[in-house]
Amino acid sequence: MKNPIILSLLLLFQTMYLHAQNESPRFEIETPDNFTLIGNEINTFTESVVPEPPPEPVRTMAEWEELQALVITWRGGTTIQNTILREIVRHAREEVNVVIVCPSESIVKNSLTAGGVDWSSNVTFLEEPTNTVWVRDFGPNTVYANDVGQQYFIDWIYNRFNREDDDAVPVVIGNALNIPVYETTEEPLDLVHTGGNFMADGMGTGFSSELILDENDETNAHGISNHSPEAIDSIMNEFMGIDLGRYIRMQKLIYDPIDHIDMHM
Repeated sequence: MKNPIILSLLLLFQTMYLHAQNESPRFEIETPDNFTLIGNEINTFTESVVPEPPPEPVRTMAEWEELQALVITWRGGTTIQNTILREIVRHAREEVNVVIVCPSESIVKNSLTAGGVDWSSNVTFLEEPTNTVWVRDFGPNTVYANDVGQQYFIDWIYNRFNREDDDAVPVVIGNALNIPVYETTEEPLDLVHTGGNFMADGMGTGFSSELILDENDETNAHGISNHSPEAIDSIMNEFMGIDLGRYIRMQKLIYDPIDHIDMHM
C-alpha cells in the first residue's frame, strides 16, 4: 500500500521545472547575460509576451531531462502542505536553484528557517499572489529551438478560468528570468490546456487524456475557438514541437475526476 500513498503525495504537490542546457554546470543556474540575482531575489525585467508560436521550430523538454531550476508555489496553507514544500526545498536546492513564488517572502523564509532549511543559496523568491499550489498545471512550459539552444516558455489558456493569479504565473516567471513567453491566446491558435494533462518524451511525442478534446470543442462556454483533433495537433506542433500524428490522447480514467495524464503515469 505504500506506492499509492507516495504517488498521491507526489501528484498532490507537483512542481514545474526548467531544463538545463547541456553545457550548464551541474548545481548552478544558467543565467542570461542580463539576468541577475540580488541576494536571493530575482531582478525582474520588462515582460516579453507574444500571442503566436515561437519564430522557429521547437521541441518540448522531456520529463526526465536535467533541470536548470525548480519552481514551486507556496501559499502559506496547511501545516502538511508547508512541511512537504519545505522538504522539497531542503533536498532540491542541493541540485538546482529553487524558485519559490509566494505572497510573502518573509513568511516562507521563517518557515524554512524553523525547519532547519538553508535558503541563503540556491533559493530564489518571487513575491507574487497565486490561487493554488498546483504549479505543474498553470506554470510555463519549456521548449527549445535548436535542441537546447534558444529557450522559450509556452503559456496556454489555463483551464481553470476562475484562477487569474495562477494564470498569470508563466508571464511573471518569464519576465523574471527574461525568457520570451509565447501564448495560445488568440484565434485561430487559442488553446485551453493544463500542465497536469500534458507529458512529453523530448523527441516529438506528447501525451494527454481526452480532456484536451473536450475543453476545445464546440461545447466550451469560454469563447474559445472550436478545434478539431487535427487543429489541436497543429497548434501543439507549432507551439510545442509535437510531431503531427504523435500527440497521443488516452481515454479518461474512471476514477480520476480531473482527467489528467499524470494520473495515468
